[in-house]
Amino acid sequence: MNALNTKVVVGLGAAGVFGAVGGGAWYVSRPKNVRSKLISEGLTLVGSSHRAWRSVFLTHSGDNEFMSFSGVGSGNSDKEAASKVMSACEKVMKVSVDSKDYTSSLNKARRYCTTPNFKTIETKVLFSDREIASEERDWKNLFTAHKEDGAFIEKVKKANLDATITKDSSSDDAKEKVKKFCNDLKVQPPNSAGIADYEKYCLQTPLIQRFSTKILAVDL
Repeated sequence: MNALNTKVVVGLGAAGVFGAVGGGAWYVSRPKNVRSKLISEGLTLVGSSHRAWRSVFLTHSGDNEFMSFSGVGSGNSDKEAASKVMSACEKVMKVSVDSKDYTSSLNKARRYCTTPNFKTIETKVLFSDREIASEERDWKNLFTAHKEDGAFIEKVKKANLDATITKDSSSDDAKEKVKKFCNDLKVQPPNSAGIADYEKYCLQTPLIQRFSTKILAVDL
């Protein structure tokens, strides 16, 4: 009888030890804050790309709750807004699981601080960390870069219902037509056929990117 009791006690003791180990492992691995919770759910966080945050802003800019969460004002440019969104998400990611604000913070982070459901070609391309054309010099440079491409000229003609543009047109005359062509493409659904033309003809060229990088370096 004593031997039987001893075996039972030993068995229960072993179970208790393994139970404690298992419980300890769970405690160590459980999420500590919003960031680790999102990662444990397999969600992809936005990261540090400023272009990606611009994409997030453009995707959610029609959402009043998002605008309140991010602190973006009506006068902010999309680049200024991107910085505000990134800061808001960095703050909410640090909220502890023990905080009274944890649940609401987690819900906001899920909606606004992870890879969004892209609505347009523009937001999808920006999120991939490629710079889109947006300024006068971009449109002129794009025309100069692609004017020998007959398909490009025809697409610009069609977008503008204007048959007068040719490869011999000046970049000053062509810039607004290239802009319309690209702007028509960027608002199309992200998986539409137009994305191929947008990526080929409407991204900043290496020359413009190098120029922009030099300006940024000087400002810093």
